[in-house]
Formats: sequence, C-alpha cells, structure tokens
Amino acid sequence: MALIKRVLREALWLVVAVAITAGGWFGFQILGSNSQAVEANPISPTVPVVQVAQMQVLEGGIPIKANGFVQAAKTLDIAAQTGGRIVELHPAIDQRANFSRGDVLFRLDDRQAQASLAQLTANRESAVAQRGLVATQLERTRALRERGIVAQDQLDQLQTQMQEVEASVRSIAASVRAAEESLVDTVVTAPFDGRVQEKLAELGSVIGQGAPVARIYSSGEIEVEVSLREDEASLIPGLFTDPQASGVVEASFSDRRYRWEADIARVERQINDQTRTIDVTLALRNPDNGQPVGHVGEPIPALINTYATVELAAPQRQTTFVVPASSVRGGNRVWLVRDGALQIVDVDVVHREGPETYVIADGVVQGMMLITSQLASAIDGMPVDVTAGAPDTAQQAGL
Repeated sequence: MALIKRVLREALWLVVAVAITAGGWFGFQILGSNSQAVEANPISPTVPVVQVAQMQVLEGGIPIKANGFVQAAKTLDIAAQTGGRIVELHPAIDQRANFSRGDVLFRLDDRQAQASLAQLTANRESAVAQRGLVATQLERTRALRERGIVAQDQLDQLQTQMQEVEASVRSIAASVRAAEESLVDTVVTAPFDGRVQEKLAELGSVIGQGAPVARIYSSGEIEVEVSLREDEASLIPGLFTDPQASGVVEASFSDRRYRWEADIARVERQINDQTRTIDVTLALRNPDNGQPVGHVGEPIPALINTYATVELAAPQRQTTFVVPASSVRGGNRVWLVRDGALQIVDVDVVHREGPETYVIADGVVQGMMLITSQLASAIDGMPVDVTAGAPDTAQQAGL
C-alpha cells in the first residue's frame, strides 16, 4: 500500500512539471507571435554653441599708450658772471610771469664797473700818447745814427723802450675789454621767450659771481618724456631718423581732463639698462591751448610737473584688426565661423594694449564672425552653433 502511494505521488509531480513546462512554451510562442520589431534610433552629436563678434578693421593708427610728466624743453637758472647788488628786477620775476627774448631780467649796480672802465680807458690813452712820443724819438735817433751823430747804445735803448710801451698799450687794451665785458655782465637779458618758474633772489640783495637770481623755462616749448618697450617703439616708422607718428597728451586739472596734440621731438639712442625701455620725448604743438575733454570749459596751458598720459598713433603697415585679447588663442590664433564650422586662423600679433589685441590676418575681411567664447576643445572644421543675435552682416560676408 505504501508503495502504491509513493508511485502515485511521484507520478503526480511528474505531471505537474510537464504541465508547467508546456505552459511556459505555449506562453512564449503566444508572446513571440504578438511582439513588434523595435528599430534603433541614431544618436545625434552635440553641437557646441559659441558667442561671436564681427572682425573689425582698425581705423587710424595703432595706439601706443604711455605716461610721463609735463616738462619744459629748456630750464635755466639765470645768473650774472660778476657779483654785485641787484638794482633792477624784471616784473616777471616777482609775478612768476612771462617775458620775451632780450628783456632785461635783472641789473646789478654798475658804478664800480663804470669807474674801473673809466680809469683803464684813461690809462690806455696815456699809454698810446707815450707810445707816440717814443716813436717820434726813435725815428729821429735812427736818422742821427745814420749820420753818426749818436751812438748805437742810445738807439738800442729807444727801441727797447718802444717795445715796452707797445706791450703796455696791449695790456691796458686787454684790461679795457675785460672791464667793458664786466660792465655788460651787470645786465642779464632773457635768452628765449619764457616764464619764471621760481624767484631765487630779492631786489637789493648782494650776490656773488654765478649766484642764481631766478629759474626760468621756455613756455613755448613744453614736452612730455615717456618710456616705450622695444616692441612698442618698433611700430613707429623712422624711429631714429624721422619718426612718423602723431600723439595726444592728456592731463587732469581740478578733476577735469584736457588734451594737447603733440609730435615726437627726440628719441634716445640707448636702452635703459634697468627698465629695458627707450625714452621718447613729445613736444606739445600748442602748449597754451589745452582743450577740454568730455566737458565744456575754457582751454588751459600745460602745467609744468603735471602727470600726463600719452597715446601715440603708429601708422599701419598692413590692414590691422582689433580683437579682444581673450580671443587670441595659443598666442597667435583666432577662431572664426565659416559655413557653420569652426575655422582656425593663424594671425600676426602686432600689438597688445590692455583688453585689446591688434592682429594682421591673411584672407580675413571685416565682418567675419570671430568666436569670443571658450570651448573645451577646438578642431578645425567642427560644426558650431552661433549664439542667437549674431550680426546679419557676418552672414552677408559669406560665412
């Protein structure tokens, strides 16, 4: 009996296993007959979005910026070559005002010089008279000697006396000339048109030889000296012969800006051994007529010792583009957009000035679209998408 139950139980489990297997097979067939084919969709690559700006041709010269101080081309301490008491001062010295070339700036008491000249003049006249008397005696003695009336010793004595008198006349004449020059030196005149910068002596003061009375400068010749790097100076054609670059000088007065046109006056022919720069001096064209910048007002003169900024405009040798400094990649490349693709273009960097860089690029024209944004990687010819609002003129340029 137990055997029969075990056989029936195993048979039952066998039937259940067969039923489960058959049910799974029939279910798979049914699902397979009702399934739909799934097609694979291609994955579209991501196109980077870039920001652009138009390539702009530089108008005018390449700007070179520097700074320096306003100074006079000529500064001089006026003094006399003789000493004495000051008896006259030009009003400009007291007022720190203008004077003209040839004006008497100061005069010293010349009474002693006049007396000395008068005495020496009288001595010269006496010596000349003595020379005439000796000359007459010498002529007579020669005649008598030829006739044998006088001895040779007497003639020799007169000839010696004549030499001494002539030497005396020459010596006194030299002293007279020196006295005349000393008299002239008591009057000091202006060597150029200018202005008094500082008064150094008062009327009535007794000064020694060479003691300065005032410091003057040439008001019509005002300059600014700046230091340029070698790469900046090399942009100026004819730098050491005939510099071809104009400039603008700006300075502040009472928190307002004023401007003067300027030209290069001098260029040092040496490199500063510490800064490795070249000193360039600009002369203001009209130093008394500084024009207001950004405000309404009257012109002012250039003020000595004022801090000034200078911008030189170096002529372009070729068409030059001005681009943001950050758009120059790897030192000498820019990224452009052409037909929806990135184009890497080599450029010649001419000058860098703050946030702007000046470049020359073959085959590039104004209006082409310059990529100004950053990319993780840039491959020549890769597709890019331009930020909405890109200039229409760039598309008109054939990009």
